Amino acid sequence: MKAEKYPDAWNNNYLKDKGYWLSYSGDRYYVYTDYYDDGDDAVDIIGIDTYNNIISVYASYNGWEEREDEDRLKLRDIQMELWDIQPDVKRADLEAIRRIGIVNKPTVRQIEKVYAAVGKAKDQTLIFDSDDTNDEEEWALLANTPFYGGTKKLLDEYKVGKSIARIIIRPTTQVFGDHDMEFRFSQAHPSLAWSMKK
Repeated sequence: MKAEKYPDAWNNNYLKDKGYWLSYSGDRYYVYTDYYDDGDDAVDIIGIDTYNNIISVYASYNGWEEREDEDRLKLRDIQMELWDIQPDVKRADLEAIRRIGIVNKPTVRQIEKVYAAVGKAKDQTLIFDSDDTNDEEEWALLANTPFYGGTKKLLDEYKVGKSIARIIIRPTTQVFGDHDMEFRFSQAHPSLAWSMKK
């Protein structure tokens, strides 16, 4: 049964013009398009937490949409559109993005390499900081994932004025995947923040 369209999606013409509509349940937005599973299943499931200033991605299948790449939105575009429609928050307020229940194979492989590199069991939480020289090997592995790249592009393209400062890997509570990955942000270097304003 096709999901009922959220009434006017807050008059969100940006998503609507691109062929998407929303429903909302609990703390999650369900994003639909007729180009993914004929609109029967959500192409993205995204949580927006404006108390802790975190975006959580529970599912994302934008690459499976049956249309040309230039006609569909990237996940980061949808994430920031949902953030921007929230009252009383700015882009600079965003503190972290979480990927919940990771099943993306390249990312899963890199996470496995990280656990092997630190000699920890996979049921333990790992924390890596960008300015810790002891974390350079693990950081490089995690930076070589589509989720890191997509998050960095989001921060850059939407001029959030922050950079990825910490990566947290923790066991997931979801049915699918073994781990969650969280990217926490810090204020960008002043020269970078200035260039983003140009």
